[in-house]
Amino acid sequence: MIGWVRKHWEQFKEDEPGRRFQDSYRRNRQNSSSRFNAGRILNIVAGLLLVIVSLFFGWAPGPGLLTFFIGLGMIAGEFRPAAVFLDWAEVRLRKLWRIARAIWASAPPGERALIVLAAAAGVVGLVNTLFYLL
Repeated sequence: MIGWVRKHWEQFKEDEPGRRFQDSYRRNRQNSSSRFNAGRILNIVAGLLLVIVSLFFGWAPGPGLLTFFIGLGMIAGEFRPAAVFLDWAEVRLRKLWRIARAIWASAPPGERALIVLAAAAGVVGLVNTLFYLL
């Protein structure tokens, strides 16, 4: 099992960003012997459960965001529209990450503290909004 996961992770890392999830989806379709099987149903159900649980508990300390993306990745392996969306999102998030890293690297310590405070206030506001909506 670990060897299988390692092999698929290496293939995923080697794929070009912006095509990774679609390539993974294509490999899953080529390796699948039938349209619906137990493994495919398990991926869909487990992925949906991870996404739903992460939506409710993603704001709490812990790996909420990580489990959210793992769940989406599991779903993307079975549904092409999810794979296309994740490829689109990956490219944009990578660009946003590069911009944020450049801003952080060029900011003096006082500005970094303000950035952290603003981010914390945004998270608190989001959690508060979600609390009132639920």
